[in-house]
Amino acid sequence: MVQAASTEQVGSRYITIAFSYATLFFAGGQLIGPAISGWLIELTGDFRSAIAFTCVGLAIGLLLTYRMRSFPPEPAIIDREQQLHAQRP
Repeated sequence: MVQAASTEQVGSRYITIAFSYATLFFAGGQLIGPAISGWLIELTGDFRSAIAFTCVGLAIGLLLTYRMRSFPPEPAIIDREQQLHAQRP
């Protein structure tokens, strides 16, 4: 779902880049999250700290989602031909 949503936030020429970034950060979270949770469980001896860590991570993700904004379907790039037509009287 995140990957599909990331492709809707950018112009069509940037879809592959957005998809790659979403995949990269998802994979990083899948690698780092369990490692930190395991470390917290070993450090404290119970699961409460790991669950609290998960809740904080989810809250940060929710806040970042609310801050996301929509972009136009195509980037605002004026090519040379459009620029020439705009300058003619």
